[in-house]
Amino acid sequence: MKIRWHSGHSLSLRGNKYRVILGLPQDTQAKQLKIKEGDLVILPYARDTYSEEIQKYLEKSQAFVIDGAGEYSYGGVTIRGISVCRQAGNRMNLFSLSAEDIVFVSLFDLDRELEQKEFDLIGNTDVLAIPVGGEGVLHYKKAVKVAHKVEPRMIIPLKYQSPQDPDQAPVDDFVKEYGLESHPEEE
Repeated sequence: MKIRWHSGHSLSLRGNKYRVILGLPQDTQAKQLKIKEGDLVILPYARDTYSEEIQKYLEKSQAFVIDGAGEYSYGGVTIRGISVCRQAGNRMNLFSLSAEDIVFVSLFDLDRELEQKEFDLIGNTDVLAIPVGGEGVLHYKKAVKVAHKVEPRMIIPLKYQSPQDPDQAPVDDFVKEYGLESHPEEE
């Protein structure tokens, strides 16, 4: 499984027989993903909350789109999603994916600690994608608490300070609080 971060909470997972896109970057960047038939697109929010341009793009792509809670299977990937209420008051979905004997969980834009039923969804997690920037999402200190409870083999920080998201906390704040050293991917 190859994992690639795009921006914000958007990632893609690629295996021999599948490509999964988790979350979409901003409108202008979403089209750069070149979503096509056979791709699996998993959205943290209902499809109708996205711009009309993105909705049309997804429809035209003929990708298999999941934007709600439930259990799914597509292209060798098993998906479980639950709907949760954010502290901000709106609803979003958390997803657990299993492929190639790896369990991948994305918390997308979660802005509060997990409840027990949400931990039950996560179960044994190999890879945890977790927001850490604090602006509308988990603060890095709360993200560390969640990550310690989940105990994944690998953590992918999301929604941290970047040119597209300058108000978020730097990823190094999370890394230091967790007690690790930063190893950014070299291009």
